[in-house]
Amino acid sequence: MTVNSYDPGENTELSLRVKGKVDASAPGDMLPQLLLGHIPLLLHSGAEEVLVVGLGSGVTCGGVLWHDSVKRLDVVKISPEVVEDSQFFQHANDDALNNDRLHLTFSALFPHISIWMGVDSDLILIGLAKPVFVDWENMEERFSQPRIPEHLAHVNVLRFPVFLAAERVSQANGYFTTPDEVPHTDEFPRLEYLAQRGFF
Repeated sequence: MTVNSYDPGENTELSLRVKGKVDASAPGDMLPQLLLGHIPLLLHSGAEEVLVVGLGSGVTCGGVLWHDSVKRLDVVKISPEVVEDSQFFQHANDDALNNDRLHLTFSALFPHISIWMGVDSDLILIGLAKPVFVDWENMEERFSQPRIPEHLAHVNVLRFPVFLAAERVSQANGYFTTPDEVPHTDEFPRLEYLAQRGFF
């Protein structure tokens, strides 16, 4: 696991690599990382407790913590090295790890999902313990709170319809794995090297 710094002369690009694959970067991956933080909070009215699976750069956690309703954010600590390396991204994640509302924890499994697009090469899966009824008017009202558009303006998500256009598969159509399919687990890491194989 490494953090690489590249300075093209304008903005320094930081990338977090796990087994050679970039899993987080700033400013390169800011759009999907911020959307991961804001989508669930805008879908769910007044969420007070949030779980983020995987820390990465911490930018997603930083996005979650911009929502004043959040009283507790539990973050799954998949790798202790990532926690150490996230310090390099403090400027991008709003120093999320030092926020009193953030707590490191363990994972969970969600049976319902919706799929959103970050950039062309990244999909965002939002896990739901149960289907959520989306109140569109209420969601637009939450999106319009001054702090949220201010934060999403960094990645050119300036209006509510632009935000909604990022959803590719709704929760009503998000169940695409068959019941007899073996899930990805520590004992059966089916996805472990799929990204690397995709390069060849």
